[in-house]
Amino acid sequence: MVRFVASHPITPWTLVLNPSAPQEIARVVVRRVPPTSLGYVGLGCAALSFLALHVFAPATLDPLRQPMSDYGLADHVGWLFVIGVGFIAVGGFGAMCGLARAGLLGTGLLRMSMTVIVASAVVTAAFPTDESFPLSLTAEIHRYAAITLFISVPVAAGAAVAALGRDAWLLGTALLVTGVLTVFLLSHLSVMPQDMQDLRGLFQRVLVVLDLAVLGRLCAAGANVEHAGTSAGHNVLGAGHSGVSVGHDAAGTRPGGLTCTHAYVLVRGEEPDRSP
Repeated sequence: MVRFVASHPITPWTLVLNPSAPQEIARVVVRRVPPTSLGYVGLGCAALSFLALHVFAPATLDPLRQPMSDYGLADHVGWLFVIGVGFIAVGGFGAMCGLARAGLLGTGLLRMSMTVIVASAVVTAAFPTDESFPLSLTAEIHRYAAITLFISVPVAAGAAVAALGRDAWLLGTALLVTGVLTVFLLSHLSVMPQDMQDLRGLFQRVLVVLDLAVLGRLCAAGANVEHAGTSAGHNVLGAGHSGVSVGHDAAGTRPGGLTCTHAYVLVRGEEPDRSP
C-alpha cells in the first residue's frame, strides 16, 4: 500500500496560494509510486489496445498476411494502433526506470537499448504509415523506427541477462525473439517462398506478444531486486531493535558482523554501551 504524507493538508486553496504545490505533489508521487507499476500499466494497456484493434477491425483485413501498421489505416479503429504503440513506450519507460532504481540499468548496452526502445516506440506512433507508393517520408520513418524497436528488445533482454545473472526464462525468450525476428525480416524478401511472405503478419504479431512479455519480465526484474533490497534493510533494522545478534556469536567477537548494539547505533546514531 502506498501512503502519502504531507506536511500540511492539501486543499484547493493550497494549489491557489502555493504555485509550487503541484510540483511538490508530483515529486512525492514519483518517489512513492514504483516505476514498475507504470511499466505494467503501459504494457497491459498496449495489449488491450492491440486486442481491441483486431476485434473491431474490418473483416477485409487479414491478420496472417497484413502487418499491424495496415490496421492503423482502418477507419474508426486505426487510432487504437497509435495508442497501443504509445503505451509500449510508456511500458518501456517504466521498465527502464525500475531497472535504474534497482541499480541494474548501468551505463552500457542495457541503458542504451532501453532508451532506444522508448524512443523508437514514440517515433513509430508519431509517424504513421500510409498507402502511398512509393512510401512517403513519414511511412519510411515509421517502418525503420518499428524495425529498430523490434531489434532493440532482444538486445535489451540479452544485456539484462548479463546484469541479472542466471535468468533462464529471459535468456530463452530472448533467443526465441531473435529467431522470430529473423524469420519476420526474411519474409519481406522477394526471394523467399510465397507461403512465407503470406505469413509475415502472423510473424509480426507473435513478435509483438514476445516483446511485451520481455518488457514485462524486465519490469519484474527491477521490482524483485528493489523488493529484495528493501526486505534486507528491514531485516537489519528489525534485528537492531529486537536485540537479535546478526553475524556474531554470544561473546560478540566474531569478525565481519553486526551485534544488536551496533545495529541500534546505526539507526539511532547513539554511542554504544561498552559495559559488559
